[in-house]
Amino acid sequence: MSSIANTDAWLEQAFEPISLDALNAKAEMLERLDNKY
Repeated sequence: MSSIANTDAWLEQAFEPISLDALNAKAEMLERLDNKY
């Protein structure tokens, strides 16, 4: 098995699915509150 195949297998197993609602709820905490730019 090549190293690329190993990486692909790791990527497929490393992340658990997340719902859009859960992602949006977390994203609210990551929003920039300053108007620097």
